[in-house]
Amino acid sequence: MSPAAEKDVAPMVRPLQLVEMEAPLVVDFELRPPGPSATGTLLLGIRVNAENAIQSAEVADKVIAAGLEADVSLVRVDNTAPVDIPLVRVISSGDAPATLVPVGTEGHVVGVRRDDVDEISIEQVGRASTTGHSRHLSFALAQNPAPGRYRLSVRIRDVSTDLADVNSELLVAYRHRSK
Repeated sequence: MSPAAEKDVAPMVRPLQLVEMEAPLVVDFELRPPGPSATGTLLLGIRVNAENAIQSAEVADKVIAAGLEADVSLVRVDNTAPVDIPLVRVISSGDAPATLVPVGTEGHVVGVRRDDVDEISIEQVGRASTTGHSRHLSFALAQNPAPGRYRLSVRIRDVSTDLADVNSELLVAYRHRSK
């Protein structure tokens, strides 16, 4: 596959400034099966970048604390009629175990959470962060989507103005498989 065509294959990253958007960012991509170090769960989120691990953790904390709001949808767009893919979020509170909750059909999510992605597959396709260190934050997850062609739509809604300078990218990648 040509480098231009590989750009549209997950895992993928795209520039995404954390500012309120009038229109969504829409990205079509090809999803292949997960690799050996990945789960079947697809993360739809952002990658925040900074010079070192401490700074990237601080930036991630800042984005989490801001309660970033977004509308997120994933649609399978193979040669058949488009099919909306159900999305979920991980919710945790205090000492209670984390639970998966469905994202509503409108796709509105409030807040992001720290998450892990399969870094090996990101590095293999040349999409590792070129900035010192990065953290991954999820808006939503798709559980076991079948390989195929998809369309992701993300629209950042209400944003605190102090996020405009965050070095961030849209990220679509499988989650990391725990050992």
